Amino acid sequence: MRKVFIPCCLTQFIILPILLRAIVSHSFLVTYATPRSSFLVPDLEYQGQLCGSTRCGTLFAKRKESMAEKRARRQGKQQQQAQAPPSLRDTAMTTSVTKDTQSQGVVQTHKDEVEFVKTKAQQLLARQKESISVLTSVREAVEQIEGGILCQSLQEKGYYVVNDFLNDGSLLESMQREAAAVYDSNITYLDTEAIGFSGEFLTPLQGGEEQYKIAPRSIEWVVGVTKYMPSRVEEIDSGNCMAFMRTFDRSSRQAARQLFLGEQQENDDNVDDEDEPTASAFAVEAPEEEDMRYLSLRYYLVSKDWDSAAAGSGGLRFESLGKTIEAKSNRLIIYKSKEASLQKDAWYKGNQARANCIELHLLKAMS
Repeated sequence: MRKVFIPCCLTQFIILPILLRAIVSHSFLVTYATPRSSFLVPDLEYQGQLCGSTRCGTLFAKRKESMAEKRARRQGKQQQQAQAPPSLRDTAMTTSVTKDTQSQGVVQTHKDEVEFVKTKAQQLLARQKESISVLTSVREAVEQIEGGILCQSLQEKGYYVVNDFLNDGSLLESMQREAAAVYDSNITYLDTEAIGFSGEFLTPLQGGEEQYKIAPRSIEWVVGVTKYMPSRVEEIDSGNCMAFMRTFDRSSRQAARQLFLGEQQENDDNVDDEDEPTASAFAVEAPEEEDMRYLSLRYYLVSKDWDSAAAGSGGLRFESLGKTIEAKSNRLIIYKSKEASLQKDAWYKGNQARANCIELHLLKAMS
């Protein structure tokens, strides 16, 4: 076997670099391929990332994604964002929106409350103005009565008559409308002291919230007369009274006659005085000594069409006068409760199905 001698310079500059390149390539294949695969295949993806040069990047470039892969990657990213907890910025924005919404709701609620209170205040103010207007009308009506003439008439005859007591026609019409609502209330009862099948009912005017809702003007009329009449008659109390709404109901009268007499009476024209009396016996209003009624007033709320000239039409017959003071719209009759002897005429001879009057009893002032 022949021995070959390689010059030292050839070994240093030619052979050694070739050996080193072979060693490096082999080491690369083994070192970087073995952990990722059991085959000695170059890790092209890793080499492309490792090499930053243009040549190395071109040689080991990544494969271009298809549209389906891009779509799948985007969807995966969106799902991750949806499942991820909200960031501090998103939480702050949501909290801000919630607070703004709540703030708007509070503001709207406050506006509604203010509007409700404002409406209630306006309604209360309107009712107060109406009440003041009614009391003013009643006061002016009472002040038109001459105190000296009133007391003289009461002393000599026991009664006094005021025609067209109220100057306010709209107030009178309101009270006439209220009379029907008062009659339909649950405290109305039959006047058992009235004569025969009278068809007359009484409803106490006691005031209070419930009754004031259905008859405010009538209640205020009672309050006003009670308050201001002592300026004309000093003996009466300005704070206490007894008041009733008297109602004549023709249908109730006819129903009672049919029930007890068995008659089919369509009207009262054929009822003569012998069949049924038209007036009560003469008597004073308050015969008992302990009765505190001092002045009695009857204020007629009948319509203008009421036939006041008919016998038995709701008038009052004073014994001292000898004739009847007829029922007439807006007429006020004042008489002494313990001194004036009178008859009360029945109402059934009138020409209307309903008729009303207010009966007010003013009490004697305590000494």
